[in-house]
Amino acid sequence: MAPDLTPYLTVTEGELRAALDRDEPALLPFYAMLRYPLGFADEQFQPVQADSGKRLRPVFCLLVSELLCGDYARALPGAAAVELLHNFSLVHDDIEDGDEMRRHRATLWTLAGVPHAINAGDALFALAERELLRLPERGVAAERVLRAIEIFQDTCVQLVEGQYLDMQGEQIRAPSLAWYKQMIAGKTAALLSAATGIGAAVATDDAHMVTRCREFGIELGLAYQMTDDILGLWGDPSVTGKAAGADLRRKKKSLPVVLALERDGPLSSTIQQAFDQGTVREEDVLAIMRLMDEANVRTAVEQEVGKHRHRASRALKRIIREGAVSTKAGVLLEALTATLTQREK
Repeated sequence: MAPDLTPYLTVTEGELRAALDRDEPALLPFYAMLRYPLGFADEQFQPVQADSGKRLRPVFCLLVSELLCGDYARALPGAAAVELLHNFSLVHDDIEDGDEMRRHRATLWTLAGVPHAINAGDALFALAERELLRLPERGVAAERVLRAIEIFQDTCVQLVEGQYLDMQGEQIRAPSLAWYKQMIAGKTAALLSAATGIGAAVATDDAHMVTRCREFGIELGLAYQMTDDILGLWGDPSVTGKAAGADLRRKKKSLPVVLALERDGPLSSTIQQAFDQGTVREEDVLAIMRLMDEANVRTAVEQEVGKHRHRASRALKRIIREGAVSTKAGVLLEALTATLTQREK
């Protein structure tokens, strides 16, 4: 059973809405565009509570802070900053990748046009930075704020590096496992590491503990993305909302594809031939899925997930053993860590 995160989600929503609150009449349409990716506006940019994603990153930020100092409220600006940064990256990624749908809704650029969407993404990025500068209002010392800002800026660089590698991967016929891990470390794991790192930075002066928390976030982020890759091919359509083999139709260089391409023979050649076409045919998807099953590719992917899940769990246990102040936060972090890498959607 998934842990009850309602208190953390509620305060996060309040912090995000406050960050996007602006009543200047001339700017109301602009701020409505900013609210749209976060699920606070509909496709006509009217107020609504739509699918906003799991809000995992701010929750991890708050829980780590509570774990290490017994208080999550002081980390709220940091949690909001990470979520705003995440949504900035999604708005720009959707433009760069040409994606028209996200979370079962039209992407911002398809509604507002590319120039407005770029501008909105830039604003989300700036607002994220401004949130960090509000940490002193929560009683966070200047040295801790500086460390949080350093983590945030490191993450920004990692995000764009990961996006570059992802786009570059479209031209690589047989990407390596090392390339794949470097790519998802930037695109996915870096943000989760920022969340756990900033949560620690505002809670403690122990630099080694902050580093451990960042490492925990990286390992969990890797396992999380690899689990997503499993669901992108073998997930139950009635649960995920996507057809089996969906990532193959998108020619996504997910972990199953990367591991399959490393193998000689019919599997790798069938994938290459299918991806060389303008559109991947349905019969090719079925053939690749069958060959993957015969080659036990899913087992290999699950082994990689297990490796990083174990590393994340081991890192968290050490953090709890050496620095925990809140037993409750520790229990929630352990439950959430398990849930994220053993989920069905």
